[in-house]
Amino acid sequence: MLQPSPRRLGAHQPQRSGAVQAAIADLTRRVRDEGVTAVIFPEGTRSKTGAMKPFKTGGLKELVRGAPTRSSSR
Repeated sequence: MLQPSPRRLGAHQPQRSGAVQAAIADLTRRVRDEGVTAVIFPEGTRSKTGAMKPFKTGGLKELVRGAPTRSSSR
């Protein structure tokens, strides 16, 4: 249900082939240079049971280091 909507908004969903770091670097560049908005889902993937998985912080750390950030509670 969530999959079509992000793609329509221009979201990038990296494949699980090891290219995730390159995708994060590209997203960081696009946020900084083109002003696109980044949304990070901290679990990194869906779980089969719906239970929350541990958060992954690497993508967020890289994004914060390379691009201006703004948080929102909405």
